Amino acid sequence: MFTIIKLAIAILIGFKIIPKAKLMSIHDIALLEEEFAQKKRKVAATTKKNILKTKELVTIRRNYYDLEKQYQAIFLLEHEGQTLIKKQAAQINAYEKDLDIANDEFNALQDELTTATDLSKRLKEALIRWTS
Repeated sequence: MFTIIKLAIAILIGFKIIPKAKLMSIHDIALLEEEFAQKKRKVAATTKKNILKTKELVTIRRNYYDLEKQYQAIFLLEHEGQTLIKKQAAQINAYEKDLDIANDEFNALQDELTTATDLSKRLKEALIRWTS
């Protein structure tokens, strides 16, 4: 198979469809090697920068996820706080109603006491008049 390929290439070169390979000069090879070495150094530097940027990106993502978890925790705490405030407000309203009822009862008892005191004075006066 390899010989068939070599034969096909030789025929194409014979008809000048593809040019015959020329050997490169040592100077051209040295220039190409230097250019290759420069590109290799450039790739190594770029790779190093990419690795540093990747590490930085991982750190930023980790910080972002931590902040997101903190935000969710704060949001849940705020929600729980609002629920607790609503419960306490309901309790305060119940206590205020109980206080109003107790105040009304106190006022009614005070009125009854005033009435009883007045009746007691009248009875005392009547008893004094009756005994005198």
